[in-house]
Amino acid sequence: QVEALLGKVMGRAQVIAMIDRQLAKRSIDDPYRLPPGELRQIATMLIEQVPNTSKRTALLSELESVLQEHQL
Repeated sequence: QVEALLGKVMGRAQVIAMIDRQLAKRSIDDPYRLPPGELRQIATMLIEQVPNTSKRTALLSELESVLQEHQL
């Protein structure tokens, strides 16, 4: 879901590389098994890197909706 959100403001390859770097930095082997709190933290940190304030705010709002929808 984070990939789809960030894909709205940057290229898919750039998004995947950014996510992969963060997962490697945190030594996360299986991102599908992340606890909800850590998932939220990583997703928020990635979105915070979007330079446009209004787009960043919209993405953070959309992230909250997605997390609530999945009860995370």
